[in-house]
Amino acid sequence: RFGVHGEFLVGQSLGVYNGGFGQSFSARTLRSVRAIGGFGEAYYYFTNALHLHAGYGIDAPLARDLAPSQVVRNQTYYAHLVWDVSKAFQVSIEADYRRTAYTAFRDADGVVFLAQLLWRF
Repeated sequence: RFGVHGEFLVGQSLGVYNGGFGQSFSARTLRSVRAIGGFGEAYYYFTNALHLHAGYGIDAPLARDLAPSQVVRNQTYYAHLVWDVSKAFQVSIEADYRRTAYTAFRDADGVVFLAQLLWRF
């Protein structure tokens, strides 16, 4: 009914694994970008068909490795409610808060609301 899971990353050139916000190399130096990050999620199944997932994730490349236009930090908080109507049909809603910091630009943040219908065949 209840569980938690997550992932932690640290390394360089992690962009091919979607780490470091997908940035493997500096556009300025063409050297590897070092990064740290991860995510954690908790979930709860109210019934077999209705479940809630909520969590936090961060990607933080090392700022001194980056060119002026690259992303220095990306964070998200999210909550996702899923209803499995049947094995073939799913309905879900999600709310995210996202914040992205750049080396030379203003930080960007925003809230995303998403509704999804999924048909498996």
